[in-house]
Amino acid sequence: MKNHRPFALVLTLGLALSIAPAQVHAQDAVATPAPAHAAVLMARPFHVGAGLGFMSGFGGGFGFSFRLVEHAGYRFVGFDLASSLELALWAGVSLGQAFGDFGFYGLSFDGTFGADLMVWNGGDMQLVVTPMLSLGAVVVGGTSYGADAGFHVQFAAQAELVMVDGLLGVWLRPLVFDGFVRDGGFGSYSFLAGVTFHL
Repeated sequence: MKNHRPFALVLTLGLALSIAPAQVHAQDAVATPAPAHAAVLMARPFHVGAGLGFMSGFGGGFGFSFRLVEHAGYRFVGFDLASSLELALWAGVSLGQAFGDFGFYGLSFDGTFGADLMVWNGGDMQLVVTPMLSLGAVVVGGTSYGADAGFHVQFAAQAELVMVDGLLGVWLRPLVFDGFVRDGGFGSYSFLAGVTFHL
């Protein structure tokens, strides 16, 4: 009777050597996570900040006013558009205060929706452009007339330079247009600057 043990040992060794690399590749595939969408923007999804500037009314509205804004939001989804181009959508809340001549004041409270578009990534700094839309309520008043409330809508465009590992952003809003819908309604233009902390 022939001894088949050497042949069996060779066959077993060959199968072991062929299966082992496949198992290693399978483990690597499981252990390597899929790349995150908009990894830079989504690394710090929360933001809170404030700014100041001036506001000028038009269309039968008030005159020149000093303006303050505060805002907070959360990025809920991100997209990779190109190698260094990212987009993140966010929602939040914003508050606004205005103070002008003749005791004028304005107070607004809005829900805000925006789209952060990272157009440049320098490693330590990023440039993010953001169009945003706010909808809510406003109360206006002054010494020469009583207080009144109405519907508030705002469109703004922002350019933000983000630095310190994505923590701090310095921004400008050169285009801010507000509409105040009450008796007849009126509008305003604002120029604002401020800072945002991304968490």
